Amino acid sequence: MSTIALIGARGLVGGLIADGAAVAGFEVVEVPRTTTEAGGHALQRVLEDASVVVNAASGAPGMAQMLVDAACAAGAHLVDVVPEQAHVRVLHDAHRSAREAGVTLVAGAGLQHLIGDTLAHLAGTATEAPREIHVAYTLPDRAALLADASAGRRRSAARELTAPALALVDGELCPEPIGEQRRLAWFPRPVGPAHAASVPGGEAITVPGHVPGVRTVRTYIALTGWRCEVLQFAGNLARIDAVDERLTRRIARPRPAMGGARRAAIRWAVVAEANGRDGVARAWAYGRDPYRLTAAGALGCVQRVLAEPAPTGATSPAGLGPPGELLDLLTSRTDLRWSISRPDPEALWPRS
Repeated sequence: MSTIALIGARGLVGGLIADGAAVAGFEVVEVPRTTTEAGGHALQRVLEDASVVVNAASGAPGMAQMLVDAACAAGAHLVDVVPEQAHVRVLHDAHRSAREAGVTLVAGAGLQHLIGDTLAHLAGTATEAPREIHVAYTLPDRAALLADASAGRRRSAARELTAPALALVDGELCPEPIGEQRRLAWFPRPVGPAHAASVPGGEAITVPGHVPGVRTVRTYIALTGWRCEVLQFAGNLARIDAVDERLTRRIARPRPAMGGARRAAIRWAVVAEANGRDGVARAWAYGRDPYRLTAAGALGCVQRVLAEPAPTGATSPAGLGPPGELLDLLTSRTDLRWSISRPDPEALWPRS
């Protein structure tokens, strides 16, 4: 029986991962918060008896590097659900260290990033010589921005406002103000087309590694026009130190716990558009309950990491094996649905 060391087991996503891992036959060992607060050596000792460590807790500054160092030293694989771009980049940059240690580091194993990363691969490989890939998410709120977000996700959003936002532009990672880029994202029904604003996403870090030749990668979130303006304004305010602390506290403030019925009613959708020489390919996915999907995604990545032969080094979910098979696995465990629309040659070269 393989052992999973689970960080964040008391949180919403962590609890779902613990339940799913037990059903799947894993032994789950909860990593206390005091252990991660004590530092890398304490965490390393806990991980020495684990096959995989799953982080469902935090993307706080320094956490990613501590996880990488402890996992490599203990010889344990790492599956991390934190979607923050800076967090994903730390794991991605540790590729050589992980290979030397013989372990696998999987960044962004939750809904945000896992779905976008896999769809980007499917869309990118469905067109010829893809130049640009744009990934857009929608997580409709009932009233206000982040109204239906977990406490951990709100804290992540607060950190993302103040962190440098990077996009891949003409082959280079470049800083871009949050909300500056806008586009119409073609989400699947029943969501449909929606305006979207750019946000920092892990796809700019990972997609070039598995879609050769792509030169531009951006991530977006669907918002109404006035909310796009609010997002961009908040990002500008967050650069002012005096405002940053107040804004961060407001975003991360405690809110009532989310019940199962409310959580299950949250609809999500993701679309990846790849522009290539032969036209535009789109890959879609949609479903409900993003937290259940995140837990299922993390467990799916754990199972792939433990499969033989397991890849070593830093990778994204799309790098663990055929992305379509991973989405099919999630389809069997959740209500996720996905599809691909390939370029229409007649749209470029209509017959006479």
